[in-house]
Amino acid sequence: MRIDRILAAAFVVLVSMAIIGFSAGNTGASFTGTTTNPNQSWATSNVAAPASLTATSVAAGQINLSWPATTTPANGHTVTYLVFRGGVQIASTSSLSYSDIPASDGTYTYYIQTKIAQGAGFFTSGNSPSQSPLSDRTAPTIATALISAQGAAGNPVTVDLTWTAGTDAGSGVAGYTVYWSNVVTLATCPAISAANYPNSAVIGVVTSYSISTNVVSGSKYCAYLTTTDTVGNVSVASAVTGPTKAR
Repeated sequence: MRIDRILAAAFVVLVSMAIIGFSAGNTGASFTGTTTNPNQSWATSNVAAPASLTATSVAAGQINLSWPATTTPANGHTVTYLVFRGGVQIASTSSLSYSDIPASDGTYTYYIQTKIAQGAGFFTSGNSPSQSPLSDRTAPTIATALISAQGAAGNPVTVDLTWTAGTDAGSGVAGYTVYWSNVVTLATCPAISAANYPNSAVIGVVTSYSISTNVVSGSKYCAYLTTTDTVGNVSVASAVTGPTKAR
């Protein structure tokens, strides 16, 4: 009877040491809580974090995250992904993507962990590779001093624009969108609307542009432009210039 008790106590010690050894030796995963089936705990001990993480900054401060699915144990375990920003969990999702909008502009570090439900407890992986995108909700400033002039002699027929660059302290200026009217028959330019300015061109970080599409020599045109930053925030419209006669 005494021997049976000694053997039982030794077995408990051995099991405890094995569990402690597992927790210490597997840095990729840890077990939290309890499980209704101890035999399955070993099958899920190798849960991995996502192998990569993509973070894309878009307009209005939004950051879009995406990652590949991890290799998960069999037996129909429930898999979720834990989203961390600045070392703090901000979401849990079964999807392979998540969109976050931090409270203020700035650079934030993200990583993902895999969580697998196991009985009454769960396994969590280590961290995925991290990414540090910029949250930028601030629109760039408008371009100023927009001037239009008749184009030089030759082809094509143009109305030439120049301006003072807009600025963006967050992600930086990506370029401009130029809008221009059809033929203007009045002495003043029409109000800004899609109907009054149906022509447009997206250009880079420059301070001049020659309008040549849908332009007829001797006819008058009006134009304005907007500034866009690298994550897609758009400034308000600049002042309108014109009407200016095309050469």
